[in-house]
Amino acid sequence: MSVQRGTGNQDARHQLDQLAQTAAAAHQSNSERISLVQQHQDVIALKTSEYLQQQHERQLALQEQQEQIRRQMAEQRMQIEEHVRLLKAAEAAM
Repeated sequence: MSVQRGTGNQDARHQLDQLAQTAAAAHQSNSERISLVQQHQDVIALKTSEYLQQQHERQLALQEQQEQIRRQMAEQRMQIEEHVRLLKAAEAAM
């Protein structure tokens, strides 16, 4: 019986060793996958940050253009009002 127990113990140890190797390989594989996912997330985060910065800069540029257009329109309105005033004054003088 001791021979059978010795063989049984060896089989159990062999199975445990195989399970340990399988678990170690799975752990390594999972660690590599997690690392790749983290790298991918870092790339996405960087690209997102760059995109948002570009959008912010574009928005600021558009706001500046809009303000310039407002100023130009105000100047043109004042010029037109002055022309209308001069025309009315000339008409009244006739």
